Amino acid sequence: MSSIPAGFVLIINNIEFPISQRRDGSEIDVLNLTTLFNLLGYTVIQKDNVSSRSLSDEFENFVEMFNTKPVDSCFVIVLSHGRSMEVEMSDGVYVDIYRHIIYIMADERNLRYRGLIGIPKVFIFATCQKFDVDPNAPTFPATSSTITSLGHTASDRFDGADWTICFSAAPDHMSHRSPEYGTYYIYVLVKCIMEEAGSNDLITIFANVEKTMAGRVPARNRDFIFDNDNSDRERMVQASKCMPSMFNKFYFNVKVVNSD
Repeated sequence: MSSIPAGFVLIINNIEFPISQRRDGSEIDVLNLTTLFNLLGYTVIQKDNVSSRSLSDEFENFVEMFNTKPVDSCFVIVLSHGRSMEVEMSDGVYVDIYRHIIYIMADERNLRYRGLIGIPKVFIFATCQKFDVDPNAPTFPATSSTITSLGHTASDRFDGADWTICFSAAPDHMSHRSPEYGTYYIYVLVKCIMEEAGSNDLITIFANVEKTMAGRVPARNRDFIFDNDNSDRERMVQASKCMPSMFNKFYFNVKVVNSD
């Protein structure tokens, strides 16, 4: 990557909800992610407590940055509550990860998003993916204008799309978070990128994140210390999942990173 900035990063950080518990510790995730991507030469846009109705407007504003300033890559990071393939927005309404986020941003036939054509797009969801949640929770309609305005069916949206999707939790898994240290997945992700950005491509880094996440999360002491002891203390398992679909290997331009 050679553009300046290297790309744009949108962080949607939902903390407050009408009913669901406040996501304490999410501000730590934002700080860590912002520090990381600034070091890597990216411009970071943070949006807090985004509602289901304002989501499409946030995307429109974000994408216009690519139309105005050509860059080499795009990251969209969502920090929120969630359930299987859905994200809870700040108004308590669930939106479909594919229909309301990925299809919108990765549709290379959408001429309004011409600035995204031909560049890698990375979607990271730090949300739970449990199946057994309230089925009566409100869901944003799939027939909203953000979907129908594209004019394509789901099957034809991704011709030529160059994207990768990462989930902090595999299907039917929880995404653990500490008020002091933030989300376990983001902690591991930032750590791996900082250590490997100068040597490995992005998909290899994501694979190493998954390997690290395959360990055990301390249950009583959620300090996220990477230990290899065989003690009998209670542990919780968290598995993450990456779904890569990139044409070429993606490397960060580490020349912009402070070696200290």
